Amino acid sequence: MSFQIVMNYGEADVALAIGTLDQEEALIIQRQLTTVARAVFADIGVIGLDCLPSYYVEEHVNDSLDSHQ
Repeated sequence: MSFQIVMNYGEADVALAIGTLDQEEALIIQRQLTTVARAVFADIGVIGLDCLPSYYVEEHVNDSLDSHQ
């Protein structure tokens, strides 16, 4: 089973092209991205969580576009 990290910013959800991850790796990277995003936005003086990107982990389902036959 593989997982992907998705970034949500406003109304956009974008799967990040990080590669094949197991669930533990994906959760670690998700936490790191969240920490970095908060630090960067704090450094530039942005206040409020509504303008921060958020990250979540979801199972990656291989479809025909992902297969290299």
